[in-house]
Amino acid sequence: MCSSDLAMDYAVVHALERMSQGGLYDHLGGGYARYCVDDTWLVPHFEKMLYDNALFVDLLSTVWRTKRTKLFEVRVRETVAWALREMLTAEGAFAASFDADSEGEEGKFYVWDEADVDYLLGPNAAAFKAAYDVTAAGNWEHKVILNRLHAPALGDAQAEAALTLSRAKLFAARSERVAPDRDDKVLVDWNGLMIAALVNAAMTFGERTWMTAAERAFQAIVRIHGHETELAHSSFKGQRGAQGFLDDYANMARAALALYEATGMADCRAQAERWLETIEARFAAPDGGYYFAPKGGDDHLLVRPRHANDGPQPSGNGTAAGVLARLYLLSGEDSFRTRAERLITAFGGMAGKHPVAFATLLNSFETLVSAQQIAVTG
Repeated sequence: MCSSDLAMDYAVVHALERMSQGGLYDHLGGGYARYCVDDTWLVPHFEKMLYDNALFVDLLSTVWRTKRTKLFEVRVRETVAWALREMLTAEGAFAASFDADSEGEEGKFYVWDEADVDYLLGPNAAAFKAAYDVTAAGNWEHKVILNRLHAPALGDAQAEAALTLSRAKLFAARSERVAPDRDDKVLVDWNGLMIAALVNAAMTFGERTWMTAAERAFQAIVRIHGHETELAHSSFKGQRGAQGFLDDYANMARAALALYEATGMADCRAQAERWLETIEARFAAPDGGYYFAPKGGDDHLLVRPRHANDGPQPSGNGTAAGVLARLYLLSGEDSFRTRAERLITAFGGMAGKHPVAFATLLNSFETLVSAQQIAVTG
């Protein structure tokens, strides 16, 4: 491994550790907040988004397979538990987000006073306060945001077991507070991210219940949002909303392919191919790549946007390229490779100049040209 690879490897692991031990993470209930407003990962914007947590579960699972970092496994398990406990809708899909504020104050649900911790934990308070930065002065606006930034390494099994019991007591007490509101709308692109992440995590850690949840969410999206080969972008309490966009089709095709690879369910692969055909028919640009909005889908747009740079979520074009690459490798059909190459070529110049902004597209390109294929017989 060259020095640049080592530096990148360190940067990824270090960033994940700081985010997972800082205030960005909900140490009592699991799940990550949307972002932090300081440079040490202490003070979050307390809103929790489905897509952020899907991406964390996916990345932490992937990194764990190489590093076997215990912290990352713990955070995956806790975040999945949060998603299955608090984000599932009655239909089996995942809700969009939780607000940052309750009772008119941002973060009120999540922060603490030292006196409350002392009262609730009694003789166990001292160890918890030392681990989670609990002081009388507080660390944010005279309140305490729980974090382990000052000593991020996990302790021995006995110490961590004691902290787990203390966290459970504080979590039970926090559950009596007025909680932030949940945004119950179901967004297809974000659900696609979470379904794929659950499949990845289930395969990584051998958790069948996570796979079952992924399958149920996938079926809910198809049942509520699907119509023949098309998808609606959103729903609320089972009622379909607006038309689907590129990211909806690309993320759900990726989720379908992940389920196929994990379970062998041929109908999932067939569904992925059908959604790709819809992308080709309704989103294709003449000179390669795909528009964000479908053809004839919104007459109010002066220009149909087309881009492959990542934003808060992976780009639809980058994701579609990855699905096409994997289908080519699974099937050997040249049409998938041709479409992937044409898509990547359309944005190749910009990706070469700004590689960090086009990470999903470049990862898909690497899959297309460098993937190793292993045949298992017998």
